[in-house]
Amino acid sequence: MYLITLFILSLVHLRDSFVSSIQFTLRAGEEICLSEDVSANDLIVGEFTILPANQRIQVTLQDPNDQLIYSKAVASQESIEQPTSGTGEITIEPSKFAHTSKITGEYRSCFANTETSTTKQVSFNLRTGSTANKDYSQLAKQESLKPIEVELKKLEDTVGSILNDMKYMSKREKEMRQTNDSIGRRVLWMSLISFILLLTAKSGEIIYLRRYFHSKRLI
Repeated sequence: MYLITLFILSLVHLRDSFVSSIQFTLRAGEEICLSEDVSANDLIVGEFTILPANQRIQVTLQDPNDQLIYSKAVASQESIEQPTSGTGEITIEPSKFAHTSKITGEYRSCFANTETSTTKQVSFNLRTGSTANKDYSQLAKQESLKPIEVELKKLEDTVGSILNDMKYMSKREKEMRQTNDSIGRRVLWMSLISFILLLTAKSGEIIYLRRYFHSKRLI
């Protein structure tokens, strides 16, 4: 059981590092867009840093209907952390955007380098659902959780999010099946009506031709 737990935790770490955190280069005048499927009423939190610092890029977020939710020219700012000993360390303060989704679908985050001479590095982390509004480091301090307990809490939230996604997919599958059944019935009725109309037209044509030939005494 312990080995299974460790295996699941490693998968969660792999999923978080592979899906959520992305680094890419923005050349001069280039735009890069990233998409994520999000359920309705889920929180979307995007966190990103830009290098070199104090360089601006245009950041936008669009909903599945291509409606603009967030649009801002953003620049990462340098800050100096003062440790207990030694000299201060310069770090880059990340920028954020947050939005609660109103509809289910594909939400698109776009990053555009509007300058024509400078190449910039962007590190982007996107969180959605139950894990988006939780600061696990703060939670660990408040509840005095051990590292393994924090990981188990992440796992619990991730599993809950997956279960919600599975319920949504099951609901969508049922709706799609009902739609397919409805379309199938309509096609069947249309085919039957078309056959009856064709049969009626051919029967009328035969009756008309018989009467015509009788009137001309050809038969």
